Amino acid sequence: MLVRLLRKLTVDVSVLTEYTTVALRLLTLHFERCGKYYGAPGGQGSYGAASEEEKRLTMILFTNIFDSLAKMEYDPELFNKSLPCLTAIACALPPDYSLTSSGDDELYKQSGPTDGPYTPEPINTSA
Repeated sequence: MLVRLLRKLTVDVSVLTEYTTVALRLLTLHFERCGKYYGAPGGQGSYGAASEEEKRLTMILFTNIFDSLAKMEYDPELFNKSLPCLTAIACALPPDYSLTSSGDDELYKQSGPTDGPYTPEPINTSA
């Protein structure tokens, strides 16, 4: 259905900024409206069902958005736009879908900085 757009958004939205809120809203509306297209075995009526590439791109998109949120400082406005998008994507994909690795996945991996502001430090639990 929207393979070319999904390819572009997978790369563009992988690093969240204040300028990605429109894309996040667009994705949220798309996945809320077309959830059956991605998740139902028979698809969504005359549109059919999502191809394996569409499901893979959708899962990569979910992973990139989630990883980008995990690596950045808390921004209430950006999180308020991102979480409904993540929820819509997760609800659209079939519950038993898992991402299989392929050579093209490196193209869609997050291209931003790999180290975020959060650096976990283990605490000493010994008494």
